[in-house]
Amino acid sequence: MARHAKPWYRRDRRSWWVTVDGVRHNLGPDKKAAFTKFHDMMSRPAKRRLASDSLVTIIDAFLEWCQNHRAADTYEWYRDRLQRFAEVHPSLTTRELRPFHVQQWLDTMQGLASGTKRNYCRAVKRVMRWAQQQGYIDSNPIAMLEQPKAGRREQIISPDEFGRLLELADDRSFRDLLVTTSETGCRPQESLRVESRHVDLTNSR
Repeated sequence: MARHAKPWYRRDRRSWWVTVDGVRHNLGPDKKAAFTKFHDMMSRPAKRRLASDSLVTIIDAFLEWCQNHRAADTYEWYRDRLQRFAEVHPSLTTRELRPFHVQQWLDTMQGLASGTKRNYCRAVKRVMRWAQQQGYIDSNPIAMLEQPKAGRREQIISPDEFGRLLELADDRSFRDLLVTTSETGCRPQESLRVESRHVDLTNSR
C-alpha cells in the first residue's frame, strides 16, 4: 500500500519538504506556512502534480535515494558536489542540460586539481545515469561528456615533517590515528573505520 504524503523537516536544507507522486517539493523554512502550502497542493487535481523535469528535483530525488541506500559519507560526498552544481543552474531542466553546462562549470574552478574536477564531473554524471536507470529520463544528455583526468598525488611528507605534525597534535587519540594512517598507508576513511576484529597480530596483517 502506498504511503500518504507527509511533510518532513530537512535539517541540511533548513526547510520543510514533501514527496508527492515521486517528486520532492520544497515547502519553505516556516512550519505553518509549509503545511498550508502542502494542503493547498494536495487539494489540487492530480494532473496538476505531474513529475517535474527540473534538474534540481532530479538531484534531490537522487540524494534521497543515497540516504536510503548508501552510507552516510557517500551521501555527503554527493550532496556537497551536486548542491554546488544546482546553485549554478537552479532553473535548468533535464531536457535543457547539455555537456557544456558541466564543462563550463568545471572551467570556473580555477586552482583545483584535475582529480578534484573529475570528482565534481563524476557526481553530475552519476545523478543523470541514475535518473535514466530509474526511468525519470529517457536518455542521458551528458553520457558522452569526457571527464577530467584523475591526476596523481605526489606530495610526500618527510619524517621530519611528520614528527613536527605529531608534536602539534595535542590529542593522544588523534596522534594514534595519524601514526596508524602513516604506517599502514590506508586511506583516512579506512583508518576511522578499522576495528580490533580487523587486525590479525599473529600474522602481522
